[in-house]
Amino acid sequence: MNENTMPSEEEVLLTFAVEPTHDRKTLERYLSEFPEHSIALVDCSIELMLDSTRSNNVVESTEDTVEHAWQRFQAIMSVDDDAPLINPFAKLNSTAFKSLAKRLDITNLLLVRLRDRAIEPMTIPIRFIQKLAAELELTGDAVLVFLNGSPSMISNHSFRSSVKPMVTNQITFQEAIETSQLTDSQKNSLKALED
Repeated sequence: MNENTMPSEEEVLLTFAVEPTHDRKTLERYLSEFPEHSIALVDCSIELMLDSTRSNNVVESTEDTVEHAWQRFQAIMSVDDDAPLINPFAKLNSTAFKSLAKRLDITNLLLVRLRDRAIEPMTIPIRFIQKLAAELELTGDAVLVFLNGSPSMISNHSFRSSVKPMVTNQITFQEAIETSQLTDSQKNSLKALED
C-alpha cells in the first residue's frame, strides 16, 4: 500500500479483525485513526464479540443474542474516563475477600485477578459478572464498568521494594480459569457459565 493512499474500509476491517484482542482500547485506537470507517468498525466489533461468545457449535443469531451483545458492547463503551471508578473490592477486608471467593466457588487467585482487572473484560461471561455483582450487592453494569477499567499496578505491596511496580498484562477468562489453581469441578462450573 502506498503511503499517500488511505486504506480502504475492507483493509481497515481486516486489519482490525486480526488484532490479538478486540477490547475497548483497540476499538478506540481504530476509531481515532480511521474515523471515516467508524460505523463499519463498530459493526465489526459487535460481530467479533458475538463470534467470541458462541461455542464451537454453530449457533443461529437471534434477536435476543444480538440485543444481549449490543447491551454488553454499550456497557463496555460507556465508561466515562473522567468519572471516578468505584472499586467494589475496596470495602472488603481479607476475611470478606476470602469469603467472597468461597461463595463464588473460585480460588483467591482468580478473585485477585478480577480485582486487579488482569482479565480481559470482554472474555468474562455475563452470567459470571451477574453472579459476582449479586455477591457484591451491585448491578452487573457497575461491576462491568469496574472490570473494564485499566489494569491495576502490581507490586509486592512493600514500600521498600527493589522491584518496580508494573501494570499487569491482561489474560482471557479461559486462561485465568486454567492458571488460577482451580479444581476440575470449579473449572467445569465456570465453563458452564460461558455465554
